[in-house]
Amino acid sequence: MSLTNGYELVHPEYYGEHGPPYAHWDRLRAESPVHFCEVENVEPFYAITRQEEIKSISKTPQLFLSGRGNERVDL
Repeated sequence: MSLTNGYELVHPEYYGEHGPPYAHWDRLRAESPVHFCEVENVEPFYAITRQEEIKSISKTPQLFLSGRGNERVDL
């Protein structure tokens, strides 16, 4: 299985046919915990899959913005 472009993470059709994408989440946590996703007809996004990164991002809102799309600000 190759790493995802994000389709399995966001499309209800995938969940309906396969259920939650546990194998994708496990692999992303192991290989790419901050993974950039580009899915057709969906604004590009980062899939953040480990608690450590989620905590870090949550504690530094001045670096990680969500209001204007997926943009990281370097200070």
